[in-house]
Amino acid sequence: MQREELFKRALKVETEELRAELIYQNVRELTDAVWDVLYKELPQLQITPCEFYEMVESEAKERQWDLSFFRNKKNEPVQNLFKKIIRQICKTANLSLTNDQLSRILNTVRKCYSDEGILSAGLYPAEAFMKRTKYEIPDDLGDLASCFRVGGCNEGSALWLWEEDMEYGRATLVVFHYQSGSKVGVGRCWAFYLDGAVYVTNFYSKHFEIKDDRFKKPIVRLVRKLFGLSENVRYAVGKYSPLPIYLNGDGIVIYEPSQYKNSDEVLFLMGELESFCRWCSSYSSIKSLTRYEYEVSYKGRFIKGLIVCDTCSKELAKLELCYECNEYYDREGMVYIESRDIYVCPDCFEERWVYCDDCDRPIRRDDAFVLPDGKIVCEHCISQYGEWCEVCGEFHFRYFIEEYDDNSRIRLHKLINRRGESFRDICDRCAERYIREFNCSCCGSRVQYLLTEFMEDEIIREMVRLEMCPSCYYNRKNDLFDDAFMGREHPSLFEKLVDPEERVLREVLEME
Repeated sequence: MQREELFKRALKVETEELRAELIYQNVRELTDAVWDVLYKELPQLQITPCEFYEMVESEAKERQWDLSFFRNKKNEPVQNLFKKIIRQICKTANLSLTNDQLSRILNTVRKCYSDEGILSAGLYPAEAFMKRTKYEIPDDLGDLASCFRVGGCNEGSALWLWEEDMEYGRATLVVFHYQSGSKVGVGRCWAFYLDGAVYVTNFYSKHFEIKDDRFKKPIVRLVRKLFGLSENVRYAVGKYSPLPIYLNGDGIVIYEPSQYKNSDEVLFLMGELESFCRWCSSYSSIKSLTRYEYEVSYKGRFIKGLIVCDTCSKELAKLELCYECNEYYDREGMVYIESRDIYVCPDCFEERWVYCDDCDRPIRRDDAFVLPDGKIVCEHCISQYGEWCEVCGEFHFRYFIEEYDDNSRIRLHKLINRRGESFRDICDRCAERYIREFNCSCCGSRVQYLLTEFMEDEIIREMVRLEMCPSCYYNRKNDLFDDAFMGREHPSLFEKLVDPEERVLREVLEME
């Protein structure tokens, strides 16, 4: 995605052309990082970290090399300087150095410097996080599975930032674009603004690692420009703020040293800012708000991670949502339906629920069975009073009551299937309508089958055509296979009987 296209709807855009610069504050931190890997690869070394630092400093001075940048004026990479020093050390100590060892050490050197390229940042209102189509930014900025997204376990965090922006104008979304040669990446973070200071956090990116230490300084410079801070800003990395949102440990505090003594003062004052509880709407300081983990109803939707005050957080822990009316009530005053793991408020329970007269289990009135004598039973207990028809699915009582039931009862029927025969519970009405029978042409036994299964199963149709019970059918079929296997000239083939399929199909169509 092109930079101009990405930032088409941005409020403000800043760009940094990156040189590969040292990510540490001074050269000593660089040599310490390289020394750790050097000693790991060559534990027989006899020199100290201080001696190693002095060797690097001396070589850099002699070659007029500014170690703040990855390349010198001749465009040579800094690995060349370290390669010479490391080989000299090994030669003096008479130590062998493999190419793989040297490669790992020099890779460490490279990681101590930021990448070259162009990094841009665009400022957006907080609502752009949820309304990306409106602001013409990609749906995936490396955060497609972010917990802040709709339905995520911390969606309430994003809503709080959104409302903080609408209410106070102090929360924004920052979108990044990075290009290095043909490599292009996008990313984002949240920014919370305090006069003369900004806290940025929750970095996500795609096709480049914006969380990497190599991007910290460029990010600080871009954020400084976006929020109109001076060139003299200071910053602190990896700071947790008092913001009640979900934080993932990558926060950066950027502040004017003329206004604040240090980053801790910035964070303290940030926590003292006034905000409001999203449940009871009472106003309090930001530091007194908290993130409620479980799902609650808010503005017509169920969300997780709602930002509430401590009092509401404790009250919400006692509440349950009524399954019927979607209102919250104190758990102790509700009816718990253990079989379905739900809570129902007293009014809804009285209106829509009853207890089974047999097992005392709570059941919805719509799911209850009422016996002819007025007794109410659940679906588990109803089975002792009758059965369900396996064809129409209706329930039929075992006993006959003239004023309540018709003459249809459940009876066991022995029906054929492709594997043999099975007993099925079928009511009299379905039996009359769907069951047909014939006498087996071989053994003379009575055979019954369902018209619906006849239509669906080719094996059953073949049994009906041949007028054979399953036993005779498979015996005859086995004889046929035996004859074919033995090479007999006159195999006992199936007889060609009158095909009753047309007559049966006509009956089915007439019934339909």
